[in-house]
Amino acid sequence: MIESEKKVRIVMQKQGNADPVTILRGDVVQSNPNAILITGKRFAKVIDAASNRAEEKPLDDKQKTYLIPFHAVRFVEVIAEGSPEDLLDRKIRQEPLIRRKGSYALID
Repeated sequence: MIESEKKVRIVMQKQGNADPVTILRGDVVQSNPNAILITGKRFAKVIDAASNRAEEKPLDDKQKTYLIPFHAVRFVEVIAEGSPEDLLDRKIRQEPLIRRKGSYALID
């Protein structure tokens, strides 16, 4: 189980080969052996056309509460305060939204 108020990055299992990897970043509200409850935002891992590097781009403009069953999770990364990953997390959360049409992200 993960302690409450810890900052996490959760990489979800892929649903299909064409879909981008979904990542949730946020703060743990509660966890148990079956699921984790976080408050945060969803991101998609996309390839930047200019640099040809994988980047995380936000899919949500506001924070939401997510109940995530562990069977749908690929892995969970706990982010320590002041670490390089914490600095990256703060930067990524400020990125502009991916343009969306319906429920699918349009990736430039």
